[in-house]
Formats: sequence, C-alpha cells, structure tokens
Amino acid sequence: MELIPYDDGLLESAQKVYKHSSARNLGFSFLFLCVAIGLITAGINSDFPLPMAIFSSIMFFLLCLLSFNAFLKSLRKENWVLAIREEDLLLNFHSYLKSHEPRSGLLLIKLLFRDIDSAKSVKKIVTTSSMSGGSNKKTENNLILSLGLKRKFPGLQIELEKNISKRIGHKKSQHYFVSYKENELNIVWRDPYAWVTPDISSAINLLKKEGIFTSTTSETQDLSSEDISVVEQNIIDLNRQGKVMEAIILARKAYDFNLTEAKSYVSNISEKKQ
Repeated sequence: MELIPYDDGLLESAQKVYKHSSARNLGFSFLFLCVAIGLITAGINSDFPLPMAIFSSIMFFLLCLLSFNAFLKSLRKENWVLAIREEDLLLNFHSYLKSHEPRSGLLLIKLLFRDIDSAKSVKKIVTTSSMSGGSNKKTENNLILSLGLKRKFPGLQIELEKNISKRIGHKKSQHYFVSYKENELNIVWRDPYAWVTPDISSAINLLKKEGIFTSTTSETQDLSSEDISVVEQNIIDLNRQGKVMEAIILARKAYDFNLTEAKSYVSNISEKKQ
C-alpha cells in the first residue's frame, strides 16, 4: 500500500470505476422543485396563506439549487471513489463536493491485491437515541465495503485524519466516506450522504476473481436499548468531574456523532439529568 499523487490518467487502465450517483442528486433537485411549485400553486389557488407559501417555496427552491449544484459536481471527472485495476485498486478519499478546490497536492490510496487479506460487504444497522438525549430513536442502514489488510499502514491513518479535519464552510465534509482502523479499510457505499454505483456486489465479485476471500455480513448495533443508560451515566459522570473532552469522545464513539453533535449531546444530557 502506498499514497500516490492524484492523477485522472490513472483511471484509464481501470476495469471498473465506482462513483457517487448523479441520478440521486438530480432526483432530489427535481423533488424539491416540484414541492416549491406546489406550495406556490397552493398559496394562489387555495386558502393556504400566500406569505407562508412564498417563504416555504423559497426554502425548497434553495434546496433545489443546492441539490442541482451537487448534481453538476457529480458529473465531473473527480467524482469517483474506487477504481479496480489489473494488479491493484485505487481509492479516492476526497469529496467530489470539493472538486472546485485545486487538485495539486492531493493523494490517492494505491493498494495491491496481495496486501488485501479479505473483502466483505457489511450492512450496518445502527439505532441510537436522539441527539437531544430524549427517548426518540434514530435508525440508519449503512452499507460498507470493508477491506481487511495483511499489515498496518500508520501513514494512512495520519493522512485520513488530516482529510477529515478539512471543512466545507463551517461544517466538516459530509462525504468523508473512507476510514481505517485496526487493519480494516472501510468504504461507505450507502448512507444518508453517500450512494455509490455500480452495486457493491460488482466490486466484491471482481475482488473474488483476484483470489481475495470475500463475504457478506450484517451487523446490528442497538444503542437505544437498556445499555444506553450505562453509556449516558458514564457521559454525565465524566462531565460532572470536569472531564468534558473525555465525555465528548465517549459520545462520539458510542453514537457515531460528529464533534458538534457530541458537544450538543453532552450538554443536553447533563442538563436533563441535573
């Protein structure tokens, strides 16, 4: 495994290239536009208050523009996640939403097939309590391509952590879809922000042809069960002891929150239990 400079020419010899779906972004754009038009029509032809209809339609029209902008970016050549070549595979862990930024200095992951011990398709079902600490549950179905590596690559972890710290505006990139932990390289195929095509089974079959052990598994993690009270109490105890950062780290690990969500959760749950 090595980190190599970004170069679009590397894709020319690829057997298969996997990208974020353009059709999904276009579909959302069309949906938001229809809702905006429907609200204006309702405000004109029915008893629905016209000022409210105009305000709501403007909001949905802005969502339409954002989705259409994402659609245009998804059409660019920078939109690809995984490329499988004859002797190796390439991973692009930079968001296509940041394709307007200079590509100079960006790196790709080049992974030889002989460095891969296994490949599996993992359907991960995670249920958590609400971010506010209430009783509401949130369930997410994530599909992940997990590559088991034969040895550790410390430099990879450093580069990925550097990438995740980059921001779009005031928020972290929502398309940070590659992670590395304990000799496993995980690529998010499906989640609320990612929709990679073609299907994950295509990648699994290609890797299987290269002699890599492949499998399909399902993992269910219910963090809204009775054990949640233990996690919440640990977070509250840490916060009361003045160990706020440790409480935030625990919340991120337990509930898969980003930093902002974890801070909000720690604050809300501590206030609630006082």
